[in-house]
Amino acid sequence: MAFHERDQLGFDAPAPLGHPGRANLPEGTPTGPEIAGSMRTKTLSEAEGAAYEAPYPDESYKAGSREFPGLAPLWRGYPGTAECAAAWNDVLSKWEKPFLTAWGDDDDVFPLPDSPRRLTERIPGCKGQAHTTFPSGHFTQEEQGPLLAKIVRDFMQANPLPA
Repeated sequence: MAFHERDQLGFDAPAPLGHPGRANLPEGTPTGPEIAGSMRTKTLSEAEGAAYEAPYPDESYKAGSREFPGLAPLWRGYPGTAECAAAWNDVLSKWEKPFLTAWGDDDDVFPLPDSPRRLTERIPGCKGQAHTTFPSGHFTQEEQGPLLAKIVRDFMQANPLPA
């Protein structure tokens, strides 16, 4: 997906025609291969692909997952964009608690360097944290689960909850 000029909150401006979400995929497209298509360091086994299909007894059950990407408020004028902007202004721009970004370096949904940079520059709690990137596509929990768990564990140990 090509990004366009951004407004002050990081939303694409103006809204592009069409949307790259699942809604445009042909009926019957399996879920597993879609997820595998965003992976860069792992290949799904046949059993793993079948596991991604398991929650869907038939094609009609995929309606929600096909629409979900289109609900992401990435462009001005999309549903939820005003609420997302309010979250930035009212919550995240004032968030002082520790906040970590751990990003797949080949994420094709929220690509480097802009996506994590937007967070680290705008969220006060990002200061002084061990932000990192690592070999992965968009589904880091699937591709690099043990590494991501270690990153989160190290973050939690470096930022213990107050007693």
